[in-house]
Amino acid sequence: MRTSLSKHLNEFVLCRGWIGVWEDFPYSKTRRITVNQPTITKPNKRLLFKDQEVISTENHLNLFVKFEDLINYDTRFFELNEPIHFSGMVEHYTRKDGSNDFGIYATKQSTIVFEVEKLKRAIVDCDTFGDKEFLINYAYNKVQELMESVKSFDDCLPTFHQTYDDLMKSLLDIDETIKKRIEVINYYLDFKPVNRDERRALQSKHFRKYIKKHSKKRHTNGF
Repeated sequence: MRTSLSKHLNEFVLCRGWIGVWEDFPYSKTRRITVNQPTITKPNKRLLFKDQEVISTENHLNLFVKFEDLINYDTRFFELNEPIHFSGMVEHYTRKDGSNDFGIYATKQSTIVFEVEKLKRAIVDCDTFGDKEFLINYAYNKVQELMESVKSFDDCLPTFHQTYDDLMKSLLDIDETIKKRIEVINYYLDFKPVNRDERRALQSKHFRKYIKKHSKKRHTNGF
């Protein structure tokens, strides 16, 4: 029996282990995953998983995951012996033979870290005309939405790779980048060529590349 878990019944925890065998059950649209040597910790949004208080290290745990939720798990294609990170609630259950034990009921896995990284990548090249709508109408609002989401997790934030402070800093940096990119786009929308090179650039089909090249110079000059 997993007695260490019994002291934390119905508590939210973070876990890391290695994928053993797994089996799909089409009738229930569920996958049973045996996680070997899982480490279970008490969440703390200010600390990475590796630095958190360890509640228990077990021989194995069985996870039951709906097919539709598999894509949200932090692992690589569910390959044998690959690491897997997940969150869940400590639960009590009874086996078919009548014996009792404690395990982890997998909760809906958060994709907040992936969403932040996805937004960050999306705005990297947003310094040309067609991107203004995206930055103003989507990216700016998405940053605010993600900030509120990170705050709402409290200590249920999955900190396997980034802490609360790391995520908030990333989002603040993205917010600042969005504002700067919009300034760059507005500047070049009002672009008035003052010499022959600039007039050629304005007429060239490569003007978008010209914008990208000179936007860096523009930031360096204090724009």
